Parts: sequence; structure tokens; C-alpha cells
Amino acid sequence: MTRPTKHSRAAFTQRQRIGNRIGEDAFMPKALGIRREDKNIWERRVPVTPEQVERLVRDHGVEVVVQPSTLRAFPDATYGEAGARLREDLSECGVIAGVKEMPMDVFQPGKAYLFFSHTVKGQPYNMPMLRRMMERGCHLIDYERIVDASGRRLVLFGRFAAWWKPSTPWDRG
Repeated sequence: MTRPTKHSRAAFTQRQRIGNRIGEDAFMPKALGIRREDKNIWERRVPVTPEQVERLVRDHGVEVVVQPSTLRAFPDATYGEAGARLREDLSECGVIAGVKEMPMDVFQPGKAYLFFSHTVKGQPYNMPMLRRMMERGCHLIDYERIVDASGRRLVLFGRFAAWWKPSTPWDRG
């Protein structure tokens, strides 16, 4: 039996099956948590804007839970108006999104986390965090690794929030 090559039909089918499973479990969770940033006291950026929250709730039936923050670029009330619930506890959320690296005590077994992990290049200062995630069976979706077929990054962060290129799952109807 020959092993499927990177571009073979069998490899494509296998990637498609895995992608479908991940898509159902991870990208459209029952509840998406938006974590309050706490790495730097000046961090105001957000992983998901209130406008994106409104679309996730309205168009996809995703429940969004937002940790309150007095520093965030968008006021808590704006997220509430968009359909999110404000709660300190994100344990009900299958996927938790942030901007910067997260403290090691945050990771809950089996959850998926979206953030800039700064581990892609083997940065030694974040290897303990990555190890902790692996020990707890967490899934890491690193913004730096969300790329198109040409390897170009699809997620960029600006002054206030994420800039998602239109071909990302968040903006598909």
C-alpha cells in the first residue's frame, strides 16, 4: 500500500474529513468566549468586534460570552447590545478567543483557544505555555498560522481590533 502524497486524492479526502470535523466542533461552537486581555495593562484590542458578535449570534446561532473589561476598545455594553452575555466565567465556552498569550492557569482540558501564541518559531519563553496546553489536551488555533493557500496570513490585528480577510470562516454567510 502506498502512502498518500501531499497532493494526492486520498490525502485531500483525509484533510477534508478532518477539516469538516474540526469545522463542526471548533469553528461553530455552542458558545464562544471572548477573553479579557490581561498581559499588558494598555491592551485594548479585541479578537472579535461587536459587529462580528452580532453576525455570529444572528446568522449562526452562536452564543457569545464576553468577560467584562474596562480597557477594551469597545465598551461592554456594546457587546451586550450585539447579543453577547457578559460573564466572568468562560468555562461553558468550547472556544475561547483572545489577542495576546494567556496565563497557564487559564487553560481548561479539551477547550480550543485562539490567540497569538508566539510559539510558531519555537520562541522559548512561551514553550511552557504550549506544553501546558498539550498536557491538558487543549487545541491551539494560532492567528499566525491561519493562512491562505499561498501561505499569506489571513488574520491581522490593528489598533482596535482584528482585521479578518473576507475569506475567513467568521465572515462567511
